Amino acid sequence: MQRLTQIIVPLLVLGMPVASSFAEPSEQLPDQSEAKPSETSLEKPSPRQGNYIALGFHGTGATVSDSDRGRRGPAVGTGFSLRLGERITQRLDIGLALAYARVGGDHPWSFGRLTVHAQGYVTEKTYVHAGFGFGAAGGIDPEDPDFSRGRFGDVYTVGAGHNFYLTNSEKSGGWIVSPVVTMEYGRDDKFPNAGLWIGVEISRWGGIPRNQLELDFDEAYKRR
Repeated sequence: MQRLTQIIVPLLVLGMPVASSFAEPSEQLPDQSEAKPSETSLEKPSPRQGNYIALGFHGTGATVSDSDRGRRGPAVGTGFSLRLGERITQRLDIGLALAYARVGGDHPWSFGRLTVHAQGYVTEKTYVHAGFGFGAAGGIDPEDPDFSRGRFGDVYTVGAGHNFYLTNSEKSGGWIVSPVVTMEYGRDDKFPNAGLWIGVEISRWGGIPRNQLELDFDEAYKRR
């Protein structure tokens, strides 16, 4: 009996690490749900993806309330805009805008702005936008042509637009043309101005990488 005990006890001691080595893997199995790649992060291709640059041409109308010279306008003219930005979500773009316009009348004057803005999409292609920043407006003093009158300060914009895709709507990035209307207001105690911009923008979107796109099998493995 003592001899049998001397044989069994060492076997049990040696067997415990072996048994634990078989038990541990079952306790540390990885969560298969965590190992699966996330498919919700993929996006269907669209021309409105990535970074963009947009150039716009506009007809403008504007008016100014000069505290010392009375109201100027409304007067009409032309203007241009340049915007840079990117798409943040399927419903939101943000960007930086530079705009300048000149209007006529008896005493021509000009106005411009540098703003940050956001575009929120109410449908796939129709959006509203709003922005704020710095603006300036001014022109020759109607009572003394040797001097000019104007303002520099904060400016606010609101508007709406609609996108028309010029390139394949099933590709990421491309060209878009957008009729757009924008209203602006420059706040000032002595020289507040208001403007209306109606025009067309053409924009180029850079797209996003293929590994972020939801593609069908043939498109995903097509040689480029």
